[in-house]
Amino acid sequence: MCQNESSCVACCGTLNLRLRAEQLRDLLSERTSQCPDAGRADHASLVAYRSAREEIEASLERYDATVYVCPFVGWIEEGRAGCLIHPLRTGRPNSQNASFYGTTICQSYDCRAKEKEANKEEAERHGSKGWQTMALHIAEGDALVYTRIIGDAMFYRLVEAIGDTASVLKAAPALMERLVRLRLCQDCGPTSFEIPGHSKPTVDDLIPVLFREEDRPTAARMAAEAIDAVGRSSTM
Repeated sequence: MCQNESSCVACCGTLNLRLRAEQLRDLLSERTSQCPDAGRADHASLVAYRSAREEIEASLERYDATVYVCPFVGWIEEGRAGCLIHPLRTGRPNSQNASFYGTTICQSYDCRAKEKEANKEEAERHGSKGWQTMALHIAEGDALVYTRIIGDAMFYRLVEAIGDTASVLKAAPALMERLVRLRLCQDCGPTSFEIPGHSKPTVDDLIPVLFREEDRPTAARMAAEAIDAVGRSSTM
């Protein structure tokens, strides 16, 4: 889910910055060019870079002041965002210790979508092309758009509240695409680790969290239609 057909950096906080899409892309380019040896430098140099970048980016407005923004997110190749100090790039198993979270957390973290859909083949076996396939289709090769979709844990919770993810995507793919596109219009900084206020939030709980007031009736109607489609599909 992180580095397959596209790339996702939702767990690293970049989308928490209140920047336009082009500004985010420019920021990733700036980090990539400034990070010592594009992330392959020695530990001390990487720690010094992190400290300097944190100070530079401290003035950037954030959606949520409690969400950390890691400056080691950059372009690992053209159009592909990722971790500049990942062991696959540096050849050092603990190179992510230069980051705020460190190797143990970075390497062990699984987001909601990754936990639920281990791989595309498994999703297909359950009768759906999977959430990742839909995200890839809508993103059209844009890594930041893909990140917004695939790493939006709260929206993924909404899909689960509508029904089993595979069943929802099979019964109402067009409705879900419209709902995703409406979510992309919201001014928000989605992350892969948002925790809802309820252990099992309902559609009614999540609509106000995910959508602007003027968009909520439309979102609620589409969610209700998707629930009906899943119900009809299950009786066939």
